[in-house]
Amino acid sequence: LEYFERARLELLRQIGFAHSKLEQGGIHLVVTEVSCRYLKPAHYDELLVVRPVITEVGSASVSIEYEILNKETGLLLTEGFTKLAFVDENGKVCRAPRDMAERLKQEMEKLR
Repeated sequence: LEYFERARLELLRQIGFAHSKLEQGGIHLVVTEVSCRYLKPAHYDELLVVRPVITEVGSASVSIEYEILNKETGLLLTEGFTKLAFVDENGKVCRAPRDMAERLKQEMEKLR
């Protein structure tokens, strides 16, 4: 699950929404659902590739699917999913910032 988190944070950073930027704006993303299927074992010193794909953008949430692959063989090792809610500084669900929602939708459409 830590790999999912790192991949998600990097994806958000790449599209212009670093974690620190969100927090400065009083917005937080909290995990509300998670699933993970371990299909094959990974071994120490193997290089892995984690692929996050945005699958749904709601008014106050975003869903991301993940694949973890062996970099050398391309073998799928793990697949998973997270759903995240946007919350304000008081922990109340809030709408995604408009610019972020639009950018997330653009990123999602690139892979369709």
